[in-house]
Amino acid sequence: MRLRRIMEHVRTLNWVAVAVDFIIVVAGVFIAMQVSNWNGARVENKRAAEFKQRLLGDLRGEDKVLEATIDYYRQVSASAETTLNALMMRQASSNEALLISAYRASQYAWAPNLRATFDELVATGDLSLIHDAKLRDIAVAFYTGEAFEISDVEGRQSRYREAFRMTIAPETYRAITKACGDRPDAANGANISYVCKLDLPQADIDDAAEALRANKELSALLRLRIAELDNELDSFVTVKDFLESSLGDYEKSARRRSD
Repeated sequence: MRLRRIMEHVRTLNWVAVAVDFIIVVAGVFIAMQVSNWNGARVENKRAAEFKQRLLGDLRGEDKVLEATIDYYRQVSASAETTLNALMMRQASSNEALLISAYRASQYAWAPNLRATFDELVATGDLSLIHDAKLRDIAVAFYTGEAFEISDVEGRQSRYREAFRMTIAPETYRAITKACGDRPDAANGANISYVCKLDLPQADIDDAAEALRANKELSALLRLRIAELDNELDSFVTVKDFLESSLGDYEKSARRRSD
């Protein structure tokens, strides 16, 4: 309709009307573009705010994962020390207690990172939606770290874990896992610090314990595993300290900006 009117004004040489119509068309296009840009910016800002809150929530959750992981590996390390002392005859231990501590010394923590938001931002190329450079740097530093990956590999591929499984009978291993394996804990994730009792004939317990004592490599492999656990715990504590201090500083700065 507007174009038809412009053509009519051109044919009648009504240049003032042509100019007015042209200005109206240009103004309409400009306003439409501005509205579109405003809507696009509003949608992007909403997405950015949602991603920011999700990312912050994930990082706060990671702090709790780290706390649970540190607690778990301290339990594993304590079991390894107890087993080594029993094998070296430095402390008395019943056959059942030796079998339980030896099993728990072979355990490793597995907890998936809460990294879905970060991975989505990276995969879609939208990491720049996190406009706050400090928060973005915290997330990149944390999620590109290797503490969890190293711990997972060393735990699964532990030579002590392999030797323990090779030393005892499969049915004995299954019974220990059922009675003394990881249990969910609302506060600390997986838990192996609870008291358990093996549902096995005493003869089977005695045979397994004697097999452990007869394995001459086991003490050396326990020392190796204890050293690995020390390094893993140091790494996790360092990462946890970094995350807590970085998030604390970030949230203080955010509160100051909002005041």
